[in-house]
Amino acid sequence: MPFRIPSTPFEELATGDFIRRYNNLIMVGWSGIGKSHIIQALGQKICVQGYRVVYRTSAEIPAQIRPSPGALVQAARSKDTKTGFPNLSW
Repeated sequence: MPFRIPSTPFEELATGDFIRRYNNLIMVGWSGIGKSHIIQALGQKICVQGYRVVYRTSAEIPAQIRPSPGALVQAARSKDTKTGFPNLSW
């Protein structure tokens, strides 16, 4: 018998309460288990409620993460103790 995921957590997500609590939703798992299908269905339900959704693959996320301007200023002010150059690792 195939593994079945209970529908209750997804029905709760479809209410959009996680958005009203200012939470994000990230779904991870093995290839081919239906993550994209579930997320797209939830996204449609959320859009009907008047919210906007953003769908990204895991390959797209790192390219869109940027440090805050404050982090760059702080990194530029701190110097590497060995080289004396700005420490740009955040």
